[in-house]
Amino acid sequence: MPVAAAARAHGVSPGRQAWKDTTYTVILEREEGGYHAFCPALKGCHTQGDTLEEALANVREAIEAYLESLRKHGETAPLEDILIKPLEVAL
Repeated sequence: MPVAAAARAHGVSPGRQAWKDTTYTVILEREEGGYHAFCPALKGCHTQGDTLEEALANVREAIEAYLESLRKHGETAPLEDILIKPLEVAL
């Protein structure tokens, strides 16, 4: 069954999911003085940390706050729909 049909069958809008524990991809980029961390599935969900561990803890907290805000406003959690693929380019 396609994802959209399965979502509708469970009363969830396509591209969204019911509230349950889930896993989101986070991207961590080194920057001067630490790391920038963000979750592509959650628009605007960015943070930073001086160390990798701090950036991961901060992005977890940012994701939890983002999802809690959605829940409080009666919205459902976005489904992750990203593809990460290395792409070779000629120089």
